[in-house]
Amino acid sequence: MTDMNGVSAGSNIDDNSSGSRASRKRRSILVSAALVIVLGVAGFVAINSNQSKKSLSGAVVTTVSTYKNVVTVAGGNGQGSLANQFSNPSGLAVDGSGNLYVADKENHRVQKCAVTDGTWTCSTFAGSGQGPDANQFSYPFGVAVDSSGNVYVADSGNNRVQQFASDCTTPCLGVTITDGLNDPRGVAVDGSGNVYVADTYNNRVQKCVPSGITWTCSTFAGGNGLGSALNQLHYPYGVAVDASGNVYVADFGNTRVQKFAPNCTISCSGETIASGFNEAPRGVAVDALGNVYVADSGNNQMRKCEPPTRRAWTCSTVAGGNGQGSLANQFSNPFGVAVDGSRNVYVADTLNHRVQKWSL
Repeated sequence: MTDMNGVSAGSNIDDNSSGSRASRKRRSILVSAALVIVLGVAGFVAINSNQSKKSLSGAVVTTVSTYKNVVTVAGGNGQGSLANQFSNPSGLAVDGSGNLYVADKENHRVQKCAVTDGTWTCSTFAGSGQGPDANQFSYPFGVAVDSSGNVYVADSGNNRVQQFASDCTTPCLGVTITDGLNDPRGVAVDGSGNVYVADTYNNRVQKCVPSGITWTCSTFAGGNGLGSALNQLHYPYGVAVDASGNVYVADFGNTRVQKFAPNCTISCSGETIASGFNEAPRGVAVDALGNVYVADSGNNQMRKCEPPTRRAWTCSTVAGGNGQGSLANQFSNPFGVAVDGSRNVYVADTLNHRVQKWSL
């Protein structure tokens, strides 16, 4: 991951956080979610749309923000492990019932947040301290939920992906669907239950196919060396899948977002839907209409890229973009992004230790 001030393309992706791992080459900064009962305080935020235009290769970019209503789901009251706090939240996922899952990285747990009458309540879904056991995590980064409510976690420090049943309760025991990875940061699941993993330091995306209680994993994209060619990746971070099975990858080191066809195999070429980010993209999500949302972390903003009607994708800033800060219309190094069935966008505002919900 990067310094909170951003990193250039090709630089190390180490994070700048207080939760350093002495055994790793970098300092982690991510995920938190909290056992928390938080009253969502809604407000109307006027986003500045008078910024100068920027251009990204492969996309037309505007800076007009459209998501103006923001609610703090949880956190925003300092870094910590209390019921109403987060510690560097990162990966996010929303299930079919509107429940939000947060990879609470430095607390080594995944939180589940539900809303009733506008009030969000969060509790620990999985994770019982740092470690390699089935009920433990070591810096969980990414999280995904399938149509049956099963939860998948990219357990970066343990170099594995864990699956948890929808009715899991603490101490919840996970099943390892793949291990031997190299610091996986992102995970996604398609409509058929196939799981995609951003195997970050191996510069590839793995596809894991279930068969009964066993899983078969193989390289889906990348895996042919670190590089910037269309068939290569450079520290892939977030990953998402649309309804047609297309896979979107936040290609961190190449400062771009790549789209890969459903039948992609090792060394297949992707399509760049947006590139030239001044700071590296991290999280990525896609809605039912095929719009792609990107956490543009170093620029402290959320981008929405709409599919091309003719040639190019069109990208715009839909949240943030007002400088780094802790105001309601600002971010501080946002990492994770998720979108629900109503196209509400959830953002893990990492250094503000909060999760926000943005809506039209």
